[in-house]
Amino acid sequence: MERTVLMKKTISKIEQLPTIHIQEVDDFVEFLIQKTNDEMITKGLQKLSTSGHTCDFLYNEPELYSIIDLKDTSSTNTDLNENDIVISPFVNSMTSENSIPADLNYKKLYSDYLTEKYH
Repeated sequence: MERTVLMKKTISKIEQLPTIHIQEVDDFVEFLIQKTNDEMITKGLQKLSTSGHTCDFLYNEPELYSIIDLKDTSSTNTDLNENDIVISPFVNSMTSENSIPADLNYKKLYSDYLTEKYH
């Protein structure tokens, strides 16, 4: 259907609606216009980012780091196996002398706490 014919047909239908529904149609049309504008902006930005040479500098960036730079060389204990867990001095400083019992039933403790609190 041609655009002008479709617009005339839509306008004639809108004219038959009560004012409150005309306001709803107006709100919906504003929503569609905003959605269309947002889509156009998004497509434009996508086109600019893919067709432009904005990020070309990343391809020409010299290699500043190597795999060796990623390895932790701060550990002084060389008697460790590959699967051993090393605890850093910082984590050690945060530990306390208190330990949690292995058979602690935290679910029951929490259940008892809630029962006492709400009953």
